[in-house]
Amino acid sequence: MTKISQNVWIDGQSIQKGIVVPKYMLQYFKKNSGGSEDTLNYVGFHLRNDELNVMLPKNSEWTDYVSLDVINILIDSLRDNRSYKSGFDNTEVDISASDLFVVVEWLIQDFRSNGILEVNHTQWNKNKGKIHWGRTIKKTTPFVQDDNLVLLNLIKRKHVSEFDIVSKIHASVMEQIAEKFGVLFHGFSFKSRLAHVNLNDIVKLKRILNKTYTNTNVRREKMLIRSLLTYLNLIYTNQSELSIVTTEFHVLFENSFKQFIGDEKKLHNPEAVPDAIWSIELPGQNPILAKNRQIPDALVVRIEQQQQYLDIYDTKYYDLSYYKNIQHANMHANALADWYSVGKQFFYEYSYNRQAISDNLKQGKNYFVFPWPIGSLKTLKAGHVDILVGNGQKQRILLLLVDPIELLRTT
Repeated sequence: MTKISQNVWIDGQSIQKGIVVPKYMLQYFKKNSGGSEDTLNYVGFHLRNDELNVMLPKNSEWTDYVSLDVINILIDSLRDNRSYKSGFDNTEVDISASDLFVVVEWLIQDFRSNGILEVNHTQWNKNKGKIHWGRTIKKTTPFVQDDNLVLLNLIKRKHVSEFDIVSKIHASVMEQIAEKFGVLFHGFSFKSRLAHVNLNDIVKLKRILNKTYTNTNVRREKMLIRSLLTYLNLIYTNQSELSIVTTEFHVLFENSFKQFIGDEKKLHNPEAVPDAIWSIELPGQNPILAKNRQIPDALVVRIEQQQQYLDIYDTKYYDLSYYKNIQHANMHANALADWYSVGKQFFYEYSYNRQAISDNLKQGKNYFVFPWPIGSLKTLKAGHVDILVGNGQKQRILLLLVDPIELLRTT
C-alpha cells in the first residue's frame, strides 16, 4: 500500500498559524464575516494523490496522525448514514461522496463478495462431462447392429471457468485500488497473481470491456464491467480525488447519542409533547391554523428507588475551543447556547404531560450534551445552567460531555 501522508483539520476551527491550506481544500472552509479567519465547515475525508485530509468533528484534539481505527469509524458512519432521515420531516442528511468514492466502494464490495471475475463457457468433447443428446443426435451418424441404432461418438459438454483478459483488467484495477485507496476501506489490500495489464492503455481496455459487456447476459458481469469502465474513465481524465464529507455531522452526533442513551420513541407522542397551535385571523380572511412542534432529542424514563423519572436530553454540536483559552476561574464569558436554546429546553420540561404516559412519571433531569474527545464511552459532567423562577426556586439544565467517535463506534 502506498505510504500516505495526513493533514488533520477540526470542524468549526480556523486554520492554525503557519499552516497553508491546499487549494483543493479551500472548498471545505467557510468564509467568516468581519475579516476573521476562515473555519472548517465539514467532517469527512479527501484523498488526493498520496495526501489524506482528515476532517474531524468539533472539539477533537489537534494531532499529526489519525489512527486507522478512527478513520474506519468515521468512514463507516458517513457511508452507512447516506440514506438516514433526520427529524419529524424526514429530511435526508447531506453526505456527499465523489464519483470515484462511489465506484471504488462498489468494486471493493463486489470483490469481497465474488472475487476476481472468471469467464464461464461450455467445452464440448468426447471424454468428460455429461452427454448432450440433442447435439449428439444432430452431429453423429448412427449405424445398425442387431436391429439397434448404435452411436459411437457421444458428444459431451462441460462448463469451464477460466481467467481471460477481462479477469486481468479486473485484477489490475483492484490491485491499484488497494494501493491508492485501501486506507479508506478498512485497509483493503490485494496482490494479483495474474499478469498485469497497462491501465493507461484506455482505448484498448475500453474496447475489450465493451465487447465483453455486449456478449454477456449475466447481471453481475454487466454491473462489474460498467463499474470498471467508470473507474478507468475517472482515472484517465484525472478525476482521481476521492472524498466523502458532510456539513451535517450534528445529525450523526444526535442520532448516535439517542441510541446510546436509550431514547424511548413512545414518549414523543403528541399527547405528551403538546404543539403550539396558531390561529391566524387576518381582516377579511378565513381563520388559518398552524402549529409548532416540540422536538426534544431524547426522552428517557429513569427508574431510581422504585420511582420513575423523565429525563430530557438535547445534543448541542457546538465548538467549545473558545473556553479552552479562558484561564481565570469563574470568569464571566459568552454563554454556550443562545436564549432560544435555553428557553426551549426549559419549556420541554414545563409543558410535558406526564399523565399521557404514566401517572407515576415524575420530573427528572434536563441535559445539554456537547461533543468532547473523552476517549471512552461515558458521559462527563460539565456544569449547569440555572434560571431563578421566583420564591427562591430555580430550574436547572445539566451540562454533559460525550465522545462522538466513541458514540459512532457503538452504532
